Amino acid sequence: MLANFPALPVNNKKAKGEDSVKIKSTVQKTVLTAAILTTGMALSQTTALADNFNLRIAAGHPAAPLAQVNQLQKTLVPNVTRCVAAETEHTVRFIEGYGGTIANLFEVL
Repeated sequence: MLANFPALPVNNKKAKGEDSVKIKSTVQKTVLTAAILTTGMALSQTTALADNFNLRIAAGHPAAPLAQVNQLQKTLVPNVTRCVAAETEHTVRFIEGYGGTIANLFEVL
């Protein structure tokens, strides 16, 4: 199969140091591009602008019989809401869905 392709001409005549100049130029371009992208990303980062955050929390199991899900409802949600209100100027509202109201038992990880 490779025999069907014509051989490409090879030019082995290069000036002394030509390869190192190409490599140096390529490295410089790569470093410059990385520096520009990093600077752009750093300057474009901003803090959250919303005052209110809506978060969804769900479990396929109902909250009452399963201790882990019950702790989400009784401990995590109130503590996060209280801490965010006390330590920041933001508010958090949880949309809670337990027992398959948002996702069935076999649809969650």
